[in-house]
Amino acid sequence: RPRFQEEIEEMPSSSSTVKPRFVPTKWESIDPTQVATQGKITLRS
Repeated sequence: RPRFQEEIEEMPSSSSTVKPRFVPTKWESIDPTQVATQGKITLRS
């Protein structure tokens, strides 16, 4: 978790690209469509 936050903070412009890659829990509620691909199991669960 700490690694993802650090990378996102360093690359804010690439946040849209890091979203589906890291799929953090806090982003699930913000952009469910973006994490729908990888976060499907988490969203469905």
